[in-house]
Amino acid sequence: GIGTTIPSDTLSVLGISSFTGNVYFNGTDENNLGVASITWRESAGILEFKTNVIARFGDDDGDNNPGLEIYHDGTDSIIHDNGEGNLNLKTGDSSIQLLGNNTESMVVAKANSSVELYYDSVKKLETSGIGITVTGITSTNQLMVTGAFYDKDGDSGGENQVLASTGAGAVD
Repeated sequence: GIGTTIPSDTLSVLGISSFTGNVYFNGTDENNLGVASITWRESAGILEFKTNVIARFGDDDGDNNPGLEIYHDGTDSIIHDNGEGNLNLKTGDSSIQLLGNNTESMVVAKANSSVELYYDSVKKLETSGIGITVTGITSTNQLMVTGAFYDKDGDSGGENQVLASTGAGAVD
């Protein structure tokens, strides 16, 4: 009820409600004590979810199997796509970036363009309209080249040629 701290008392509101200032959405913890699970911090414009409080989207059929959940479990931040179909990240003409430490690039996917993979914020692989560019050493136990290939000097090779080591670290 209004002005009470007893969690079992409730206030039922029908229709549109307006609130001024911070708003606390309370649940109960394992001791049946009132806990602010979600807080609207009006002055900061932040909707704050406490640890293990899940934002669920797309549970229209009531089967408790939502299409998407977003939460923090105390250790990890989790986006769980549990619905049918794909989890799509969309952008207009810009890019989608996965960052470490707020600014360290890990993956950059550019709209209608390339995808870049980074190691410790240094670009190591980039796709393009004609293939991929790898920066650094490429380690593989087999390599099959169909079509032309180019050596470190830009000289081209043709089909059915074999790359062989000269024993001095170079490839002929």
